[in-house]
Amino acid sequence: MSTAHTNSGRGGRLLSVLLAGFFTGVVMAAAPVEESVPVGGRRAVVNVVPPMAPVEDSDVNPTAHLLNTIDQLRQEVMEIRGQLEEYSFRVDQMQQDSRDRYVDLDDRISRLSDAKESRRSAPAPTEVREQSAQQAEKAVYENAFAYIRAKQFDQAKKALQRQLQDYPDGKYADNAYYWLGEVDMAKGLYDDARISFEMVLTDFPESSKVPDACYKLGRVYDMLGDSEKSRQALLTVIQQYPQSAAARLSETYLATMQ
Repeated sequence: MSTAHTNSGRGGRLLSVLLAGFFTGVVMAAAPVEESVPVGGRRAVVNVVPPMAPVEDSDVNPTAHLLNTIDQLRQEVMEIRGQLEEYSFRVDQMQQDSRDRYVDLDDRISRLSDAKESRRSAPAPTEVREQSAQQAEKAVYENAFAYIRAKQFDQAKKALQRQLQDYPDGKYADNAYYWLGEVDMAKGLYDDARISFEMVLTDFPESSKVPDACYKLGRVYDMLGDSEKSRQALLTVIQQYPQSAAARLSETYLATMQ
């Protein structure tokens, strides 16, 4: 037998041994591990199955997770929007109630003022003519005020404008300008309202309507988008009329703006 043939035979046997060892290792790695456990004085063989690898969080579908998050955010936005609408409705109701109470209060003050004047001594002829003119003006003013109480703002505006045209310097002129501004605010005519409130401040600086007109002017400027002039008007009320109801309303409105 030749040396080459002998070496070839040895190489074949060596390769067979290596392959057998490789496949045996694979089978043993895949097979469950057997452990010997003592049972009743004897040792029993128990197969131990290797645990499966835990599922990582990254295995979860990221698209499903994102859609779930979007749905939750959409629900929260809907809830917040509902709360805001409810708060807005409540604020509108409070403003309307406040306006109605103010209308009644202004009417009572006017009646008390007229009652005091009627108890004065007999006037001179000139005063008689003035009082007669005031009574005529008062009738026009009360007619306009009746429209305001009934929330008939178009008719109220026409009546107030007619009063100011007939009695531009009359006793109720400052009130007429103030309520004309209120009517325009209710109608959403903020620039017209601004003009009326400014007339109260410039032409009737001693009027009792000045603090309220200045406060409403601050709100009108805010509605028109001029926050700086709005703050100036509100601060003027607080500084110059600190004891007035308009000052407290101005403080509250300023807080909402900030």
